[in-house]
Amino acid sequence: MHLPMLFKDLGPGRFFGHGRLFGIHVHRSELGKAFDPYINIRTLASLSCFDEKAIRAEVPKELADAYIKQFREAIIDNIVGELKVGFNPNLLPLFNDDLIIEALIKVKELAPTFIVHSDSDRDGELHSILVEMMKRTFTHTLAGLIKSPSLKVRIMAAGIPRTPREVLLDAARSENNLAGINAFITADKKSPLTADELDDLASSINPMVLLKVLEHPQTSRKTIIKMAVEAKKYEYEGRTYNIGMEAYQVIEKKELTADELRQIADTMDWTILLKAIAQPAFPRDLKLRLVIGHNPRLAEEAWKNLDKRSLTPEELRAMSQTSSGLAKIEIDHLIRSTC
Repeated sequence: MHLPMLFKDLGPGRFFGHGRLFGIHVHRSELGKAFDPYINIRTLASLSCFDEKAIRAEVPKELADAYIKQFREAIIDNIVGELKVGFNPNLLPLFNDDLIIEALIKVKELAPTFIVHSDSDRDGELHSILVEMMKRTFTHTLAGLIKSPSLKVRIMAAGIPRTPREVLLDAARSENNLAGINAFITADKKSPLTADELDDLASSINPMVLLKVLEHPQTSRKTIIKMAVEAKKYEYEGRTYNIGMEAYQVIEKKELTADELRQIADTMDWTILLKAIAQPAFPRDLKLRLVIGHNPRLAEEAWKNLDKRSLTPEELRAMSQTSSGLAKIEIDHLIRSTC
Protein backbone atom coordinates (compact mmCIF):
# COMPACT_ATOMS: atom_id res chain seq x y z
CA MET A 1 0.00 0.00 0.00
CA HIS A 2 1.28 3.50 -0.83
CA LEU A 3 2.25 5.71 2.13
CA PRO A 4 -0.37 8.41 1.38
CA MET A 5 -3.06 5.72 1.39
CA LEU A 6 -1.74 4.26 4.65
CA PHE A 7 -1.78 7.67 6.31
CA LYS A 8 -5.28 8.34 5.05
CA ASP A 9 -6.47 5.01 6.46
CA LEU A 10 -4.79 5.35 9.86
CA GLY A 11 -3.95 9.03 10.29
CA PRO A 12 -5.54 11.60 12.61
CA GLY A 13 -9.23 12.22 11.98
CA ARG A 14 -9.95 8.72 10.78
CA PHE A 15 -11.55 7.49 14.00
CA PHE A 16 -12.82 10.68 15.67
CA GLY A 17 -14.23 14.01 14.45
CA HIS A 18 -16.70 14.98 11.72
CA GLY A 19 -19.44 13.15 13.61
CA ARG A 20 -17.52 9.87 14.00
CA LEU A 21 -16.90 7.74 17.06
CA PHE A 22 -14.30 5.03 16.50
CA GLY A 23 -14.74 5.54 12.78
CA ILE A 24 -18.55 5.21 12.82
CA HIS A 25 -20.84 8.16 12.07
CA VAL A 26 -23.17 8.75 15.00
CA HIS A 27 -26.36 10.77 14.40
CA ARG A 28 -24.76 12.31 11.33
CA SER A 29 -26.81 13.45 8.31
CA GLU A 30 -26.03 12.19 4.82
CA LEU A 31 -24.87 15.68 3.90
CA GLY A 32 -22.60 15.74 6.93
CA LYS A 33 -21.09 12.43 5.86
CA ALA A 34 -20.52 13.76 2.34
CA PHE A 35 -18.45 16.64 3.76
CA ASP A 36 -16.32 14.31 5.90
CA PRO A 37 -12.77 14.28 4.38
CA TYR A 38 -12.00 11.00 6.16
CA ILE A 39 -15.12 9.18 5.03
CA ASN A 40 -14.85 5.45 4.46
CA ILE A 41 -14.46 4.71 0.75
CA ARG A 42 -17.39 2.28 0.69
CA THR A 43 -19.60 4.80 2.50
CA LEU A 44 -18.60 7.43 -0.06
CA ALA A 45 -19.45 5.00 -2.87
CA SER A 46 -22.84 4.35 -1.28
CA LEU A 47 -23.54 8.09 -0.94
CA SER A 48 -22.66 8.64 -4.60
CA CYS A 49 -25.57 6.40 -5.57
CA PHE A 50 -28.08 8.58 -3.72
CA ASP A 51 -31.76 8.55 -4.68
CA GLU A 52 -32.74 12.08 -5.67
CA LYS A 53 -36.46 11.29 -5.35
CA ALA A 54 -35.98 10.05 -1.80
CA ILE A 55 -34.13 13.24 -0.87
CA ARG A 56 -36.86 15.40 -2.37
CA ALA A 57 -39.43 13.47 -0.33
CA GLU A 58 -37.58 14.25 2.93
CA VAL A 59 -36.36 17.81 2.31
CA PRO A 60 -38.69 20.83 2.12
CA LYS A 61 -39.54 21.53 -1.51
CA GLU A 62 -38.05 25.04 -1.49
CA LEU A 63 -34.70 23.69 -0.18
CA ALA A 64 -34.48 20.48 -2.23
CA ASP A 65 -32.59 21.83 -5.25
CA ALA A 66 -29.97 23.63 -3.15
CA TYR A 67 -29.59 20.61 -0.84
CA ILE A 68 -29.08 18.16 -3.71
CA LYS A 69 -26.57 20.49 -5.40
CA GLN A 70 -24.57 20.89 -2.19
CA PHE A 71 -24.76 17.16 -1.46
CA ARG A 72 -23.61 16.26 -4.97
CA GLU A 73 -20.72 18.75 -4.96
CA ALA A 74 -19.53 17.54 -1.55
CA ILE A 75 -19.42 13.95 -2.82
CA ILE A 76 -17.57 14.97 -6.00
CA ASP A 77 -14.98 16.96 -4.02
CA ASN A 78 -14.43 13.96 -1.75
CA ILE A 79 -14.03 11.66 -4.75
CA VAL A 80 -11.46 14.08 -6.20
CA GLY A 81 -9.48 13.75 -2.96
CA GLU A 82 -9.74 9.95 -3.06
CA LEU A 83 -8.58 9.85 -6.69
CA LYS A 84 -5.50 11.88 -5.75
CA VAL A 85 -4.59 9.65 -2.77
CA GLY A 86 -5.72 6.37 -4.29
CA PHE A 87 -7.84 3.36 -3.36
CA ASN A 88 -8.48 -0.11 -4.73
CA PRO A 89 -9.61 0.41 -8.36
CA ASN A 90 -11.88 -2.64 -8.04
CA LEU A 91 -14.13 -0.49 -5.83
CA LEU A 92 -14.78 1.97 -8.68
CA PRO A 93 -17.86 0.08 -9.96
CA LEU A 94 -19.51 0.73 -6.57
CA PHE A 95 -19.64 4.45 -7.40
CA ASN A 96 -22.12 6.34 -9.49
CA ASP A 97 -20.47 6.71 -12.92
CA ASP A 98 -21.59 10.30 -13.38
CA LEU A 99 -19.98 11.49 -10.15
CA ILE A 100 -16.70 9.70 -10.93
CA ILE A 101 -16.70 11.44 -14.31
CA GLU A 102 -17.41 14.82 -12.67
CA ALA A 103 -14.45 14.17 -10.35
CA LEU A 104 -12.21 13.28 -13.32
CA ILE A 105 -13.10 16.64 -14.88
CA LYS A 106 -11.78 18.40 -11.75
CA VAL A 107 -8.86 16.22 -10.59
CA LYS A 108 -5.36 17.55 -11.29
CA GLU A 109 -3.39 14.40 -10.62
CA LEU A 110 -4.38 10.76 -10.29
CA ALA A 111 -2.84 8.34 -7.80
CA PRO A 112 -0.53 5.65 -9.28
CA THR A 113 -3.15 3.00 -8.43
CA PHE A 114 -5.28 4.31 -11.32
CA ILE A 115 -2.46 4.24 -13.89
CA VAL A 116 -1.61 1.00 -15.69
CA HIS A 117 1.88 0.63 -17.17
CA SER A 118 3.05 -1.66 -19.96
CA ASP A 119 6.32 -2.40 -21.74
CA SER A 120 5.18 -0.32 -24.73
CA ASP A 121 3.91 2.60 -22.62
CA ARG A 122 6.20 3.61 -19.78
CA ASP A 123 4.06 6.64 -18.93
CA GLY A 124 1.01 4.44 -18.41
CA GLU A 125 -2.68 4.77 -19.22
CA LEU A 126 -5.84 5.15 -17.19
CA HIS A 127 -7.19 2.03 -15.49
CA SER A 128 -9.62 0.17 -17.77
CA ILE A 129 -12.52 0.66 -15.34
CA LEU A 130 -12.14 4.44 -15.58
CA VAL A 131 -11.83 4.18 -19.35
CA GLU A 132 -15.08 2.23 -19.61
CA MET A 133 -16.83 4.81 -17.43
CA MET A 134 -15.61 7.56 -19.74
CA LYS A 135 -16.79 5.70 -22.84
CA ARG A 136 -20.28 5.32 -21.36
CA THR A 137 -20.69 8.95 -20.36
CA PHE A 138 -22.66 11.64 -22.17
CA THR A 139 -21.25 13.51 -25.16
CA HIS A 140 -21.38 16.90 -23.40
CA THR A 141 -19.50 15.39 -20.43
CA LEU A 142 -16.73 14.17 -22.75
CA ALA A 143 -16.31 17.81 -23.78
CA GLY A 144 -15.57 18.56 -20.13
CA LEU A 145 -13.21 15.59 -19.72
CA ILE A 146 -11.01 16.74 -22.59
CA LYS A 147 -10.39 19.96 -20.63
CA SER A 148 -9.56 18.22 -17.35
CA PRO A 149 -6.42 19.44 -15.50
CA SER A 150 -5.19 15.82 -15.65
CA LEU A 151 -3.24 15.06 -18.84
CA LYS A 152 -4.02 11.34 -18.52
CA VAL A 153 -7.75 12.12 -18.56
CA ARG A 154 -7.38 14.48 -21.54
CA ILE A 155 -5.39 11.90 -23.51
CA MET A 156 -8.06 9.27 -23.00
CA ALA A 157 -10.98 11.62 -23.73
CA ALA A 158 -9.27 12.70 -26.96
CA GLY A 159 -9.32 9.08 -28.10
CA ILE A 160 -13.07 8.52 -27.61
CA PRO A 161 -15.01 8.90 -30.90
CA ARG A 162 -18.13 10.34 -29.22
CA THR A 163 -16.17 13.38 -28.02
CA PRO A 164 -17.62 16.36 -29.96
CA ARG A 165 -15.72 17.11 -33.17
CA GLU A 166 -15.21 20.81 -32.45
CA VAL A 167 -13.74 19.90 -29.06
CA LEU A 168 -11.37 17.38 -30.67
CA LEU A 169 -10.21 19.95 -33.23
CA ASP A 170 -9.62 22.51 -30.49
CA ALA A 171 -7.50 19.98 -28.57
CA ALA A 172 -5.53 19.14 -31.73
CA ARG A 173 -4.72 22.85 -32.07
CA SER A 174 -3.91 23.65 -28.45
CA GLU A 175 -2.41 20.49 -26.88
CA ASN A 176 1.34 20.02 -27.43
CA ASN A 177 1.23 16.44 -26.15
CA LEU A 178 -0.35 13.06 -26.83
CA ALA A 179 -3.84 14.48 -26.23
CA GLY A 180 -3.44 16.71 -29.28
CA ILE A 181 -2.27 13.80 -31.45
CA ASN A 182 -5.11 11.54 -30.25
CA ALA A 183 -7.63 14.30 -30.93
CA PHE A 184 -6.42 14.68 -34.55
CA ILE A 185 -6.53 10.93 -35.19
CA THR A 186 -9.96 10.50 -33.57
CA ALA A 187 -11.52 13.40 -35.49
CA ASP A 188 -10.13 12.10 -38.79
CA LYS A 189 -11.43 8.58 -38.12
CA LYS A 190 -14.92 9.84 -37.26
CA SER A 191 -15.14 11.65 -40.57
CA PRO A 192 -12.20 12.54 -42.84
CA LEU A 193 -10.91 16.02 -42.13
CA THR A 194 -11.78 18.62 -44.75
CA ALA A 195 -9.35 21.00 -46.45
CA ASP A 196 -10.75 23.90 -44.38
CA GLU A 197 -10.34 21.98 -41.12
CA LEU A 198 -6.78 21.03 -42.04
CA ASP A 199 -6.01 24.64 -42.92
CA ASP A 200 -7.27 25.64 -39.47
CA LEU A 201 -5.15 22.89 -37.85
CA ALA A 202 -2.07 24.33 -39.57
CA SER A 203 -2.04 26.78 -36.64
CA SER A 204 -1.59 23.95 -34.10
CA ILE A 205 1.20 24.25 -31.52
CA ASN A 206 1.80 20.50 -31.71
CA PRO A 207 4.50 19.60 -34.30
CA MET A 208 3.26 16.00 -34.52
CA VAL A 209 -0.19 17.28 -35.49
CA LEU A 210 1.39 19.60 -38.06
CA LEU A 211 3.29 16.68 -39.61
CA LYS A 212 0.00 14.80 -39.88
CA VAL A 213 -1.56 17.84 -41.57
CA LEU A 214 1.26 17.77 -44.14
CA GLU A 215 0.75 14.03 -44.74
CA HIS A 216 -3.04 14.26 -45.11
CA PRO A 217 -4.33 13.75 -48.67
CA GLN A 218 -6.95 16.52 -48.24
CA THR A 219 -4.45 19.22 -47.25
CA SER A 220 -4.42 21.89 -49.94
CA ARG A 221 -1.33 23.30 -51.67
CA LYS A 222 -2.30 26.69 -50.25
CA THR A 223 -2.09 25.35 -46.70
CA ILE A 224 1.28 23.65 -47.27
CA ILE A 225 2.74 26.82 -48.80
CA LYS A 226 1.41 28.86 -45.88
CA MET A 227 3.21 26.50 -43.47
CA ALA A 228 6.43 26.81 -45.47
CA VAL A 229 6.20 30.62 -45.42
CA GLU A 230 5.49 30.75 -41.67
CA ALA A 231 8.53 28.49 -41.17
CA LYS A 232 7.75 27.65 -37.56
CA LYS A 233 9.87 25.44 -35.32
CA TYR A 234 8.52 23.55 -32.33
CA GLU A 235 9.89 21.48 -29.46
CA TYR A 236 8.37 18.09 -28.71
CA GLU A 237 9.80 15.61 -26.20
CA GLY A 238 13.27 17.16 -26.38
CA ARG A 239 13.46 17.36 -30.17
CA THR A 240 13.11 20.41 -32.45
CA TYR A 241 10.89 20.09 -35.53
CA ASN A 242 11.39 22.49 -38.44
CA ILE A 243 7.84 22.49 -39.79
CA GLY A 244 8.61 25.12 -42.43
CA MET A 245 11.27 22.93 -44.05
CA GLU A 246 9.04 19.85 -43.75
CA ALA A 247 6.28 21.76 -45.57
CA TYR A 248 8.63 22.91 -48.32
CA GLN A 249 9.94 19.38 -48.88
CA VAL A 250 6.35 18.22 -49.36
CA ILE A 251 5.37 20.96 -51.79
CA GLU A 252 8.56 20.98 -53.87
CA LYS A 253 7.68 17.49 -55.14
CA LYS A 254 4.54 18.92 -56.77
CA GLU A 255 6.08 21.21 -59.42
CA LEU A 256 5.78 24.70 -57.96
CA THR A 257 4.45 27.57 -60.04
CA ALA A 258 6.06 31.02 -60.24
CA ASP A 259 3.25 32.54 -58.14
CA GLU A 260 3.71 29.88 -55.44
CA LEU A 261 7.45 30.48 -55.41
CA ARG A 262 6.82 34.22 -54.98
CA GLN A 263 4.85 33.40 -51.85
CA ILE A 264 7.59 31.10 -50.56
CA ALA A 265 10.13 33.87 -51.15
CA ASP A 266 8.54 35.63 -48.16
CA THR A 267 9.51 32.77 -45.83
CA MET A 268 11.17 33.61 -42.53
CA ASP A 269 13.64 30.73 -43.03
CA TRP A 270 16.39 31.61 -45.50
CA THR A 271 17.40 27.92 -45.81
CA ILE A 272 14.00 27.25 -47.41
CA LEU A 273 14.54 30.13 -49.82
CA LEU A 274 17.97 28.70 -50.64
CA LYS A 275 16.27 25.54 -51.91
CA ALA A 276 13.45 27.41 -53.66
CA ILE A 277 15.88 29.49 -55.77
CA ALA A 278 16.95 26.31 -57.57
CA GLN A 279 13.39 25.72 -58.84
CA PRO A 280 13.12 26.32 -62.64
CA ALA A 281 10.02 28.51 -62.18
CA PHE A 282 11.62 30.79 -59.57
CA PRO A 283 10.99 34.35 -60.84
CA ARG A 284 13.93 36.10 -62.50
CA ASP A 285 13.26 39.47 -60.83
CA LEU A 286 13.48 37.84 -57.40
CA LYS A 287 16.82 36.28 -58.29
CA LEU A 288 18.14 39.71 -59.31
CA ARG A 289 16.93 41.18 -56.02
CA LEU A 290 18.52 38.39 -53.98
CA VAL A 291 21.91 38.83 -55.71
CA ILE A 292 21.93 42.42 -54.44
CA GLY A 293 20.67 41.36 -50.99
CA HIS A 294 22.61 41.16 -47.74
CA ASN A 295 22.73 37.36 -47.38
CA PRO A 296 25.91 36.09 -49.15
CA ARG A 297 24.65 32.49 -49.41
CA LEU A 298 21.36 33.55 -51.00
CA ALA A 299 23.17 36.01 -53.28
CA GLU A 300 25.56 33.32 -54.49
CA GLU A 301 22.76 30.78 -55.07
CA ALA A 302 20.62 33.35 -56.91
CA TRP A 303 23.58 34.31 -59.11
CA LYS A 304 24.34 30.67 -59.86
CA ASN A 305 20.76 30.08 -61.05
CA LEU A 306 20.50 33.20 -63.21
CA ASP A 307 20.65 32.97 -67.01
CA LYS A 308 23.77 35.08 -67.55
CA ARG A 309 23.06 35.53 -71.27
CA SER A 310 19.92 37.56 -70.56
CA LEU A 311 21.57 40.10 -68.26
CA THR A 312 21.69 43.75 -69.36
CA PRO A 313 24.59 46.15 -68.58
CA GLU A 314 22.29 48.05 -66.18
CA GLU A 315 21.45 44.86 -64.29
CA LEU A 316 25.12 43.87 -64.07
CA ARG A 317 26.08 47.28 -62.67
CA ALA A 318 23.29 47.05 -60.08
CA MET A 319 24.43 43.57 -59.04
CA SER A 320 28.07 44.62 -58.72
CA GLN A 321 27.24 45.60 -55.12
CA THR A 322 26.46 41.96 -54.24
CA SER A 323 27.47 40.59 -50.85
CA SER A 324 28.71 37.36 -52.47
CA GLY A 325 32.45 37.45 -53.16
CA LEU A 326 32.25 34.76 -55.85
CA ALA A 327 29.33 36.43 -57.62
CA LYS A 328 31.09 39.81 -57.52
CA ILE A 329 34.19 38.40 -59.25
CA GLU A 330 32.09 36.96 -62.07
CA ILE A 331 29.91 40.07 -62.35
CA ASP A 332 32.95 42.38 -62.55
CA HIS A 333 34.42 40.14 -65.24
CA LEU A 334 31.19 40.31 -67.26
CA ILE A 335 31.06 44.11 -66.91
CA ARG A 336 34.63 44.44 -68.21
CA SER A 337 33.96 42.08 -71.09
CA THR A 338 30.97 44.11 -72.23
CA CYS A 339 32.82 47.43 -72.23
